Amino acid sequence: MKKAFCLQPMSVMAFVFFLHAVFSGCAGRESSYKNYDASSPATYRSEGEAATDQAAPESSDAGGSTDERGLTLNPSGGKQNVALTASKIIKNASIKLQVEKYATGLNQIKQIVTRQGGVISAENEYNSPYRLENNMVIRVPAQQFDTLVTQLLAVAIYVENKQITSEDVTEQYVDIEARMNAKKQVEARYLDILKKAGKIDEILSVERQLGIIREEIDAAQGKLKYFDSRVQYSTINLNIYQQLDYTAPSPDRRFTGRIKEAFLAGWRGLLEFLVGLVNIWPFLLIIIAALWAITRWRRNKRNTKKQTPVLPPNPANNP
Repeated sequence: MKKAFCLQPMSVMAFVFFLHAVFSGCAGRESSYKNYDASSPATYRSEGEAATDQAAPESSDAGGSTDERGLTLNPSGGKQNVALTASKIIKNASIKLQVEKYATGLNQIKQIVTRQGGVISAENEYNSPYRLENNMVIRVPAQQFDTLVTQLLAVAIYVENKQITSEDVTEQYVDIEARMNAKKQVEARYLDILKKAGKIDEILSVERQLGIIREEIDAAQGKLKYFDSRVQYSTINLNIYQQLDYTAPSPDRRFTGRIKEAFLAGWRGLLEFLVGLVNIWPFLLIIIAALWAITRWRRNKRNTKKQTPVLPPNPANNP
């Protein structure tokens, strides 16, 4: 019993030393593998990716995930950033108004737009016997949007249509801005790597990655500027019109009026006929040429018959 009691602790200690040796060997192999990858000169892009991987923990610590270049896919604290960022609301309106006097109403609308700091970016005017109409696109500061809409409606004698929309792009704006900032950090990493590059292929590889990153940054900046413009200035599509009292002229049933109408109808018919002849002039040329050829052929045939001499009868054949 005493011998068994002494062997049991020794077995446990041997097993512990064995596990320690195994884990130490695995850790050593993993360390050597990582060192080999970090020092591998296969392509300089791997070093650039290593730089972005170093930037990735900063984003990860803040709660965001990164892609293969270290760009933040899910910006950290997105909901908190949305809460801290001023709301980005895009307001648009589509209004159709009937005015009593077209010229007076149009002048009033232009004065109202100018007073509210807006501009008319597009204007199309249409005239017909039934109505006078104008379609315009108005850009106005967002702070004056509601005031301008109210004053425009006051000009009308009848509001045919009014549609106002509000689009909240705050979350999209924050997301694009966060991605852009992450890409700028990656750009800075690549610039540091570019300063340390010594080989031509390494420099070209880093510059290629820099070009891709900068294109993405420019695209993000363009989207942000577009959102800023749409948020700062609201758009109003305005249609104003005046309905005209149009009465079709009654036809003149007197004799002289009927003669005049008949003369005009005949003149129009003659013009249409001449236009039709002009349309078919190639066929007319073909027909004229064919008639000329047939006439000439018949004339030549007739002349040939006249020139053929008539022989007298042979007396020997008479009884």
